[in-house]
Amino acid sequence: MVAIAINGAAFMIGCHEGSFTWLQEKVLTLVNTQSVAHHEALVTSDAFKVVSELLILDDFANKVYIWVGRSYN
Repeated sequence: MVAIAINGAAFMIGCHEGSFTWLQEKVLTLVNTQSVAHHEALVTSDAFKVVSELLILDDFANKVYIWVGRSYN
């Protein structure tokens, strides 16, 4: 294991008892990186609150997701 991507939650990166700290004790060269997908999700959800037109895009994306999911069954 070289790196771990986490969302920055205290229980994950806590300096004394976090999961990353525990893993780093086992793997001394382990690197902590923030999850890009998590940050993107946070930014996107904030943008939906400010720009109402994005809700149309979100609705469309959800419909496509449901449609594609049904096509495999």
